Amino acid sequence: MSDFIPFRTFTDAESAADTVAALTAAGVDFQLEDTRNVPRSPLMVDFAQPEVRVVVRRTQLQQANTVLQQEAMDTGPMPADHYLHQFTDDELLNIMSQPHEWNEHDYVWAQRLLLERGHSLRPAEVQALRYSHLEQLAEPKALSRSWQIIGWLAVALGAPLGIGIGLNICWARTTLPDGRMVPTYSAASRRQGIWMVGVGAVVLALSLLWYRYQ
Repeated sequence: MSDFIPFRTFTDAESAADTVAALTAAGVDFQLEDTRNVPRSPLMVDFAQPEVRVVVRRTQLQQANTVLQQEAMDTGPMPADHYLHQFTDDELLNIMSQPHEWNEHDYVWAQRLLLERGHSLRPAEVQALRYSHLEQLAEPKALSRSWQIIGWLAVALGAPLGIGIGLNICWARTTLPDGRMVPTYSAASRRQGIWMVGVGAVVLALSLLWYRYQ
């Protein structure tokens, strides 16, 4: 398991400058990663959009979040024409439950708007909202029908790709915003991945033997 986990993503290094400066000043250990032209997964043939990713040590994730939130709180009041004024209470509560999907200013200002509208959010209530969202993110997904067909077709042809797809299904992990790593695919999908690896290895071995003795 890597000591570093994704923290924030930007379109370029210049956009990340303020975050980098804040983390540096607070003594948070971080790295910058250029993810351009890096496949997201062996199961995906498309490429990620050009981006610069800030990764921090898993043990300093909470500290890094606190640093940026404190910086946002010190920037002053929200502009009168800010788009959050148009958000409903439920939409603002959604920001509270998913702070990793919003920038720190939006999070702080959403909290202030809710207070102005008469919502007294206790820390335990905010934590409960976040926990519920994290549990949704942690729910493993089923392998799509298209990738089942591609995987088994590759296995049938004796291609190493089939074994690779099976291994990816078995070992793929998703990093949650709180730093936890959970299986990406459901137990049933992982069992199917194991079968792909096993059957693919047998088919590949038989294919190599057949070619050898021809």
